[in-house]
Amino acid sequence: MRYPLLPLRNFVVFPDCLVPIYVGRATSLAALQLAHEQDSKIVVCSQRDPSINDPTTLDALSNRGTICSILRQTNYSGSQSKVIIFGESSCELQNVNLENNSLWVDGKEQLQSDFDVITDDVAEQSYSLLIKWYAGKMDEDTE
Repeated sequence: MRYPLLPLRNFVVFPDCLVPIYVGRATSLAALQLAHEQDSKIVVCSQRDPSINDPTTLDALSNRGTICSILRQTNYSGSQSKVIIFGESSCELQNVNLENNSLWVDGKEQLQSDFDVITDDVAEQSYSLLIKWYAGKMDEDTE
């Protein structure tokens, strides 16, 4: 399947986790817009080097990502958004393209049975991040 892509700095989203993320890069904001125009699905993955401002190749990204649903988005002055996403399933990134100022990825969805179930500790950390985000105490350098 083909999805809009949201690369993340210093952050990993796992399936079955609810996560708040700050988004500010133009390509990432465009990917969010495209996801909303389709089915509110987006793939998130980690950058290999967080100092790269606009990773646009598969070499600059982790080879695995998570297909997520966008549950809520709050826009701030057109240059930044806060989104709450829910990780649905893992995927293997197969091809990355930059089209119309947005990153797209061809992702091969992985079945949950292929992986260990997310532990309670990971779920607890995810909810802790969500609480910090609502309290306004989350670091804004996740995207």
